[in-house]
Formats: sequence, structure tokens, C-alpha cells
Amino acid sequence: MLVGHDGGPDMVNGIREYHLTAIHPQTADDFRHIAPWYASTSGTEFISDDLYKSLRLEPVPGAYPATYLTGPQGTDQHGAFRYPYDTAGNALMLSGYVGASETEQGVMDELKALLQHWKSAEYVSTCVLADKLELISNMIRLGFSITAYLVSFCSGLQRRRRS
Repeated sequence: MLVGHDGGPDMVNGIREYHLTAIHPQTADDFRHIAPWYASTSGTEFISDDLYKSLRLEPVPGAYPATYLTGPQGTDQHGAFRYPYDTAGNALMLSGYVGASETEQGVMDELKALLQHWKSAEYVSTCVLADKLELISNMIRLGFSITAYLVSFCSGLQRRRRS
């Protein structure tokens, strides 16, 4: 099932290349899907009707980890964020938060500092755990877009500098 795209981190002949994001229904009987608290509330029917049913998942409310971002750990670090930097695409893919902030607003403040440091980057992406709504909302206000909803643990977010 297609659930979005990666926002186009790669450059090919001067054009951003997009990759579709797809999820296959889980076949293991012991797979337990933990849904964010809002997955079964009014106004989010597209999550339960379009995603969960197609993937044969039963959303089970549960606690998410305190982690904010997810992804393979990058080798570069600025402040509290780890990331790989792709010089060809002038792209950062945030892959981890190693700071001490215990609030989403604190993480956001540190993200703003990172973006200021990397203001020449044309593309910045990350996967944020789906229960971190304050952080996601603040990132959208900062210019990020949600380009994929990865059921069970994160939302894909990308930000491009506008020319």
C-alpha cells in the first residue's frame, strides 16, 4: 500500500528525484501494532479506514517511546541532532536527537538553531514519531510538509528551502 513519498532528497540531472513509500501488510501473527492515541478519534477516519484496514492492522492504543526522531544514525552532528549530509542533493536527513530536552518545544528550539546553521540546505527531512503532535505541528509552521504516514511509529516530514 502506498503511504506517501520521501520528498525528493536526491538530485538527478538537476531535478529532485522522489521515491514512493509503501508498506506491506504484516504477516506475523504476533505482530502488535501500537497506534497513537488519536488514531481512533473523530476526524482521523482516513487512518483507520484507509490505512489500518488495508494493512490488516488493528490499532491498539499504547505508549510511544520518549524518542522524538527515528532513522539510521547519521555520522554528522550539530547540537543535539545527528544526521547524514548529502552534498550532491544539499540535503540533511535528521536521524536522531541526542539532546537533554524533555519537551517537544525544547526540541523545536534546538531544531530552529540547526536550521539556522544549515540555512543553505535545500532539503531537510526526518521521521517523527506519530504521537509527537506538538513537534509535528511546529515543524509544519516552520515550512515542513508531511509526505508520508508510516503506520505504527512515525510521520515522514520534509522541508525545502524556497528559492
